[in-house]
Amino acid sequence: MEKKIENLRWKPMWVSHLGCIKGCLDYLNIDISDTWLFGATGHAFIINIAKEVVCPSGPTAWRTEMLFNLGKNIGYTIDGIFGFKSKDDFFEKQKKAWEYIKNAIDEDIPCYG
Repeated sequence: MEKKIENLRWKPMWVSHLGCIKGCLDYLNIDISDTWLFGATGHAFIINIAKEVVCPSGPTAWRTEMLFNLGKNIGYTIDGIFGFKSKDDFFEKQKKAWEYIKNAIDEDIPCYG
């Protein structure tokens, strides 16, 4: 059985992560422009070039902890389960994340993964 939060929609953006955040903010009726979201989270000011090779994914492929920390300044807080596929505890974290998301959906709390 599929269960979803009605009216929660991802906003397509070049930066998928910010599109997810914007969709959650819209669902919560937190009125923030796309421009302000990019600027206030610091993403608009990131220049990310890998040491090994210049790649077009550079601006979007950086560690996004800043989005969580600076988001508090514009009215949102992100909480969740964070992990990396390369770590030994990935499958355990993946299971915890699935349970976390199911509980959020049950409580109509906007979420993404």
